[in-house]
Amino acid sequence: MRIVTLYTGGGVSLSPTQREGSVEADYARLVAEDGYAITNGEFVADVTDVRKSDVQNWHDCEKPPTPPEPEPEPSAEEIVDILTGVSE
Repeated sequence: MRIVTLYTGGGVSLSPTQREGSVEADYARLVAEDGYAITNGEFVADVTDVRKSDVQNWHDCEKPPTPPEPEPEPSAEEIVDILTGVSE
């Protein structure tokens, strides 16, 4: 897991880029290593912004499998065919 320093101020809420007028924020960006995810035991993510005081609660974990794509919805014509018992 990579820990990225975040900055705030100068019209920016949180950014990994320090700009004129910005200061180091009380938050850090946590980024999972390639092929992994990060978790605090409740949430699993690839990237998340957390308070610096919460960083120690996060650690690398196995990336959950990607869910399969849902089946496409049938077209209106297909629905009519189903309802009328028409088969090809």
